[in-house]
Amino acid sequence: MSPDAFLAANEGFLGEDERRKRLGQYYSGIGLARLLASLADANTARSIVDPMSGNGDMLAGCSALGAQADMGAIEIDPIASALCAERLQDVTSITGNAFEPDILTSLPH
Repeated sequence: MSPDAFLAANEGFLGEDERRKRLGQYYSGIGLARLLASLADANTARSIVDPMSGNGDMLAGCSALGAQADMGAIEIDPIASALCAERLQDVTSITGNAFEPDILTSLPH
């Protein structure tokens, strides 16, 4: 059983597809992330936070455009959060709910 399937079953979902749908996981992809980062002038920001970071596409898009900001990622799904932390090692990656005030105080800057 894959880690994704194990986590889905452990959390009471019928499978990984149902789990992703219930968590609202729709990944933007690096191409769209770079476009959005460009439109937001991410390369001039002092800090960047992705409150629903998934696997880190948006922050990777910011980095690809040369953003030198302190970056933080918040993700409620432990699998996606671990992928983001592994992928973007210079980003503060937190597993938790972005709507919890204590989570926000864990971020840099």
